[in-house]
Amino acid sequence: MVQITKFVTVTVIAVLVLALGTMSPVTQPVSAAIGVLFDTGHQTGASNMLGYYDMTTDLTSQGFSFNEDNDGNITEADLSGSHILVMVRPGIPLSDLEISNIRNFIAAGHGFLLLSDGLDESAMSSVNTLLAPYGIQQSTMPTLSGIYTDITNHDITKGVSQYDQASRGCEFSIGSSPALSLIRDTAGRTLVAAWHVSGQVVVVSDQYSLHLNSYNNCDNSVLMRNIFNWLSNVGNPIANFSAQPITGEGPLNVHFTDESTGDINNWHWDFGDGAASNKQNPTHTYDYIGRYAVSLKVTGARGMDIEEKQSYIHVTDVPGRVAEVKPTGLVTSCIKVEPGQVLPHEGVRISINVTNGSDTKGSYETILNINGKLEDSQVIDVSPGSSQTVVFDVTKTKPGTYEVSIDGHKVQFVVTGSTPSSVTSGDGLGTSTIIAIILGSVLAAVAIVFVARRRRHPATSQNIEEKLRKLLDELEKT
Repeated sequence: MVQITKFVTVTVIAVLVLALGTMSPVTQPVSAAIGVLFDTGHQTGASNMLGYYDMTTDLTSQGFSFNEDNDGNITEADLSGSHILVMVRPGIPLSDLEISNIRNFIAAGHGFLLLSDGLDESAMSSVNTLLAPYGIQQSTMPTLSGIYTDITNHDITKGVSQYDQASRGCEFSIGSSPALSLIRDTAGRTLVAAWHVSGQVVVVSDQYSLHLNSYNNCDNSVLMRNIFNWLSNVGNPIANFSAQPITGEGPLNVHFTDESTGDINNWHWDFGDGAASNKQNPTHTYDYIGRYAVSLKVTGARGMDIEEKQSYIHVTDVPGRVAEVKPTGLVTSCIKVEPGQVLPHEGVRISINVTNGSDTKGSYETILNINGKLEDSQVIDVSPGSSQTVVFDVTKTKPGTYEVSIDGHKVQFVVTGSTPSSVTSGDGLGTSTIIAIILGSVLAAVAIVFVARRRRHPATSQNIEEKLRKLLDELEKT
């Protein structure tokens, strides 16, 4: 056993030396660019995003990444992974589904920029429907081109003293909402407006003000940089979700709806029965009765958040019967399994505490699931301010790993085929022989990698090679 320990120790040291010596210099990861979806599919008589070459080139250097959508249909898939949506003079009316998709995108903490102009009645109607929740509406009265200096102090207008409206634009009216009029013409009509609660919205009255040559006129380039920086300043992810239905007879088909906010580009669901999904709004079927905890982890450029709902989905076993939901105040905790490893036919004791924190007596059905299937259940009465321990005795005959779940709490036990410490005798390979073969093979493979690395970096590998030779000599003596 001493020889085995020495062999393992020396081998691990050799592997660490090689790994440290052959690793390439670590470079700091480059932050992902802020994704901008540039919608040109709803334009009428306008060029694509390349027509805004000066603007996109400048903003790309500031960390923004532009993608174009020119099919005239803004879907959830189009918006997924983007931080900002830009629309240029949407002369083709938006559908109800597109309006819903864009509003959900904004509600999730993302940014929306509308570069507008005079629109016909149908197009303007759909734009106003989209903008209605944000207290901004486009009117029919056009505003004049020119240079304007009536500018409100705001993050968007920081450093902007003049705004050049390149052509006759449109007027925006501001309602009773958090929307602000940021730049006005000489008659007091709004040329640039902004809204911010959970997401960010900016509307600009003249699409040409930030187009090609006009981009560098006055402070228009400064204004656009400010707009994009403000639109990208979305909040940290905050996870939340709902489901329908949450109670019913199995098999129960449940649709989950993501209600998270913030900058989010990845979703991970744990349905509590061993299944998972990375879809934003998945549907899942529960085949076995029981109570299931559901969790959603959302991640984005500004971090991650997890929302977990205990005993959220309740699957019943009798048609027409709705099982009792755990009364308010009853909390389960401290799930245990003893012992954690047994032989076939040996018993395992599984226990969990049920605490009643309310001022009334409550009944609770404790349901034990093993590997996602109903194993047993008990109904107990718990007095106010007291706790009870529910115990299940389980015996399994087939070797394997068994996952235990009670009210969303999970633990495992293992049924082995033989005693864990057994050593093969007779003509079979002993434990020490097997370990030596495995670790010896690993060391040989690492040595091959080192030789290949040495050919490319001879100077930096000489000292490591000398250390490796000494280690190999010691291994050979061992």
